[in-house]
Amino acid sequence: MTTSTGGSPSLLTTSQASWIEHFDRQVQEIAKEHPQLSATKARMKALAQACSEIGWSEKEIRNKMAIWRGYKEIKDHGGWVCLVFAGMGIYRFCKYRIGFDPESMAILRRTRTRFEVAADTLHPHWRDMLTIVGDTSSRVYNGHPHDWVVSDHDDPVPLKQTYLQYDPQFSFTHLDSSVVDPYAFGANDPRQVVVQSQQAAHVCNVCGEKQSEDVMESTCRCFPNLFGSDQLPVAPVQIFRTKNGRNNGLLACCPFERGVAIGEFTGLITKGLE
Repeated sequence: MTTSTGGSPSLLTTSQASWIEHFDRQVQEIAKEHPQLSATKARMKALAQACSEIGWSEKEIRNKMAIWRGYKEIKDHGGWVCLVFAGMGIYRFCKYRIGFDPESMAILRRTRTRFEVAADTLHPHWRDMLTIVGDTSSRVYNGHPHDWVVSDHDDPVPLKQTYLQYDPQFSFTHLDSSVVDPYAFGANDPRQVVVQSQQAAHVCNVCGEKQSEDVMESTCRCFPNLFGSDQLPVAPVQIFRTKNGRNNGLLACCPFERGVAIGEFTGLITKGLE
């Protein structure tokens, strides 16, 4: 409950948020059993019980509970997923109440399902941790992270569903490697620099090593997102439903370097765009 030595910080914050829920229920039970007590006195009685059981002073437990209540508020607005995947910085946010304004909490509520889509598809068993706090919810979003279209106000929907209005037989396949459009680029590979001879067509102009889609043959490591990777990392983007009638778009979840391949969304390499 109080230390993360040898354990998981996310497990600790989740347990502490759950403890606050139990404390609030205990206050309600005391108020129900002793209707003559005011809300403040019922809370003080529950606080005295907690001090006796845990062995802390009232001041110490109040300080702890202030931080733990921050965890609970984050859980209430963003779901358990926000605590399970939060970094160590969550302690500072809750201790100093950074960003606990109504506007920020509203944003957190709107992005809750986006977090759950990412968690369910990238870490399918993350909900198993919640059994410790009595939550038995099961996985909601199956498949690839980009199988789902998210939005600010509606639940995520399968990607295929958003295109059926245009093509009832619509289907798609996730690509594990780049596909160059021969109609746009001919026999040239747009990922490679200009070369002086055909022999040098697959030799990196920077390090002089061979570039190849075959991981066993590629020795170039200058562009790991395009060459020499047996499994491209999932791009930090989500598909979102646009509000202006343009169907789907891409939403960056965190900063990444300009020019990084976005998996199956690389598409045609364009020019003149900002």
